[in-house]
Amino acid sequence: MPNAATDRTSWWAGVLYLLIGAVHLTGLLAGWPSTTYTQWLLVPPLIAHLLLRCRTVRSPLVRWAVLALGLSWLGDSLPTLLPEPARLLTSIVFFGLAHASWILAFRPFVRHSILASRPQLLVPYAIAMVGLIGLCIPGAGSLWPAVLVYGLLLVTMPVLATGVGVLTTWGGIAFVVTGSLMAVRAFVPGVQLPGADAIIMATYLVAQGLLVSGVLSAGWRVTRRPSHPEVATRR
Repeated sequence: MPNAATDRTSWWAGVLYLLIGAVHLTGLLAGWPSTTYTQWLLVPPLIAHLLLRCRTVRSPLVRWAVLALGLSWLGDSLPTLLPEPARLLTSIVFFGLAHASWILAFRPFVRHSILASRPQLLVPYAIAMVGLIGLCIPGAGSLWPAVLVYGLLLVTMPVLATGVGVLTTWGGIAFVVTGSLMAVRAFVPGVQLPGADAIIMATYLVAQGLLVSGVLSAGWRVTRRPSHPEVATRR
């Protein structure tokens, strides 16, 4: 378990994530020109929070989660350094890899997900995937293969997240909202959503926070019941 000093540092890292997120959202709503810099700073405090909380417990779940967060950070920051034609593809690639990492993190819990236990609940996820891909591919041009793969990853991740717990379930759903809004804005001509940047980033911040909170919650339950990790995770 984390010692007192590590626990405090982890707590402050979580607070920093919330503060930077609040400043970033305020800047987007107010039209500040410096939101690129706050966007670069969003995810690192969350990575620090997760690593510090799991200082002595580095399960595959935690390691894949850290990789997913790191890839998300690259998806946030690298496109801002590139010329316009390359930005969109770079964002799709890194966020797609981030979703793939989350999928690998949640794969051991598939027996407890709706995929195995309540397959009827897959219907809304399938509708969301088909609808998103159907809306976006006509306007994607040569990027349609990337859009197709991204759509599949975007919906597979939250389905598997249901096997870990309630927090990851809602984090996965929030990510579907984020990714869908980004894709529709990028590939569906004529769609205008007031305050789209702020809405996308708000759901993104909520999604990342819930996923990390769910990973931490699952990690401590597994630690208390090491001989039955999957059962412990669902308690």
